[in-house]
Amino acid sequence: MEDTAGLVREEAGPIRGIAPAPGMADIQQVRDQRQYAVLKPSGWKRTGNVLARTLSQGKRHMMQDQARCRTLGTRGLLWPLLGLLASLLAGPSNSATAASFQTAFQELGGIVIYAPSCARVSGGKVTCAVVGADRDLFGIQFDPVTGTTTGYQALGGIVSKAPSCAPASNDEVTCAVVGVASDLFGIRFDPATDFTTGYQALGGVVTEAPSCTATGAQTGEVTCAVVGRDYDLFGIRFDPATDATTGYQPLGGNMIIGPSCAAAGRGRVTCAAIGTSWDLVGSTLRP
Repeated sequence: MEDTAGLVREEAGPIRGIAPAPGMADIQQVRDQRQYAVLKPSGWKRTGNVLARTLSQGKRHMMQDQARCRTLGTRGLLWPLLGLLASLLAGPSNSATAASFQTAFQELGGIVIYAPSCARVSGGKVTCAVVGADRDLFGIQFDPVTGTTTGYQALGGIVSKAPSCAPASNDEVTCAVVGVASDLFGIRFDPATDFTTGYQALGGVVTEAPSCTATGAQTGEVTCAVVGRDYDLFGIRFDPATDATTGYQPLGGNMIIGPSCAAAGRGRVTCAAIGTSWDLVGSTLRP
């Protein structure tokens, strides 16, 4: 069945390719064969088989406690007390205050070739950008709680990587996309009103999908980080509604994966990326 925006609706199917969680036997086999690395604020610290030794020591202490209870004849009294102590140490349960919630899946149709990017707008709705089968960009606003959707808004372009979007103002969303020449473009739109600024050319040579976030200053501007041709990181702030841009701020580094960014307050943005040693690095910027 054809969608109003020219996208093809497909019947929903089961989600595939998700591996089952490992069982206890698998975990024990890995524990016997390998050491573990625990992430500390100061870096990675190898801990060997500390976990296995701790478990065995705890088991030995529990067996000693059980034997002591049987010897003293107080098993019926001590074990409830031990259970009460364990409950107090564990703290209150969150089951009553954090009940899970999920709507049914809302069918939105389309043929999408890259991961979508979404931003929150008013009324509990979100606006997302997706790349269709012909590599053009589409916007859609929806709310699975009420089942409402605007349908797809055709935004044109030829997009070579996944978009990245952030809330702008007036329920509009700004997204950054990479074109076929690896240059960056920005676009601001609202599927509810069919408004769009068209594409703002931002230049550059971008090798990874961008990551964007709102500046937090309610100006409608967004800040994005991108990886350049030499795998160094750049930041840029722009607004397609006014055609304003700071240009690229060089941040250095040598990145092979990333970035991912979030607003850090006072107009600043913090981004994380993966370096050539597969280590995680972070940087705060304000273009």
